[in-house]
Amino acid sequence: MKVMAIIGGIDQIGGGVATIVKETSKIMNTRNFDYVVFSTNAGYYTKINVELNKITIYQGGRYFFTNYPDNKIFRIIPKLYYSGFFGWKYFINIYLHIKDYNIIHIYSFFSWIEIMTYFISRLFKKPYIITLSGSLMKEAYSFRKLSKLKKDIYLMIIGKKILKKAKFIHLLTQEEKEHFLEFYPEFENKIRIIPNGLDLSQYEVNLNKSDLINKYPQLKDKKIILFLSRINWKKGLDILIPAFAKLYKEDENYHLLIVGKDDGDGYENKVRQWVNEYGLTHAAIFTGFLTGKDKLMAFYGSDLFVLPSYSEGLPTAVIEAMACGV
Repeated sequence: MKVMAIIGGIDQIGGGVATIVKETSKIMNTRNFDYVVFSTNAGYYTKINVELNKITIYQGGRYFFTNYPDNKIFRIIPKLYYSGFFGWKYFINIYLHIKDYNIIHIYSFFSWIEIMTYFISRLFKKPYIITLSGSLMKEAYSFRKLSKLKKDIYLMIIGKKILKKAKFIHLLTQEEKEHFLEFYPEFENKIRIIPNGLDLSQYEVNLNKSDLINKYPQLKDKKIILFLSRINWKKGLDILIPAFAKLYKEDENYHLLIVGKDDGDGYENKVRQWVNEYGLTHAAIFTGFLTGKDKLMAFYGSDLFVLPSYSEGLPTAVIEAMACGV
């Protein structure tokens, strides 16, 4: 079977979902599936260096990359830029190649990506699966009034249609299903619950706390609390920083390691401001986005992992933390 997987970006721009897509691509192609991920080469700061407009092997999977415009004018509104709004060439490539595939797997919701893929799939009469990744969890959906209003309008105009016409709706947990059914109980027969998974062999490495301390000497003799995720409002950093401040007043041996990058809306600046206001500048480290050995070093070197999100589907970072024994 030939599967076309749709995601806007597989660099850090795609968050935990991108990690799962990359893992899925590697595994599916070993199991009699021709699984090709259609993505752009977009990244937060630099584009990933890949071959374009052809099927290519990347990190063990099969991909078809399209160039995404890197224009400073387009980036004025980060959320719009990263939503796929400017991905005309990307959508053209989906249109040109969708006829070669049996089924489409969409890893996106509340963006232009699934809207355009929906219309193209309908045009070519191709069935599609959509993975929501926690998009309809109540807390995240309703947290901000303006965001909720925009999502309400989206669901009313196009979102419900996309879900209605889907062959299957992929959810990650029973909890996510319960939240989803509060929106659309009529689509229950379309739901398939399949949790995210990881290739555990990648996490079987010889790393420990001393490796992390060699990189960040200020962590010596400290009890390290690790936050590793995208830095945005949903991840609960407004809860974590004041809570850590209380802990630090009781025991200054604790240190907070914040691993991740701003989600494009300037939220990291707020977090840094809170760290400063609570007098934690000497008790917190912002590492930026980490990958590969550096990310594993953060997991293996920490004493505690924390992700106080307002809402999640099944976050990849939590699975990774468990794989590393944090």
